Amino acid sequence: MKMHLMARAPNEGARIIARWIAREFGGDLDGASARVGASGSFLQRMIDGSLEPGIATGHALTKRCGVRPRDFNRPAQAGWFDADDAKAAA
Repeated sequence: MKMHLMARAPNEGARIIARWIAREFGGDLDGASARVGASGSFLQRMIDGSLEPGIATGHALTKRCGVRPRDFNRPAQAGWFDADDAKAAA
């Protein structure tokens, strides 16, 4: 199952997860889901901004891609795949 992205990232947590899935799994949610122990549809809903991870999934995502719980309550700092240095220049 391939991930689908909206025009804009709904929050910084979704942006970080999407970048990790694109980089490590070529956008394949099933590959990422096996790594973190959550279903592909659950990961897609986090990317859509309609869900936040629970403790177990959040801990697995923090270890894998560096997303933190507060990232889901912050606006996206840049576009989906903008370089990290682009947000520093803004």
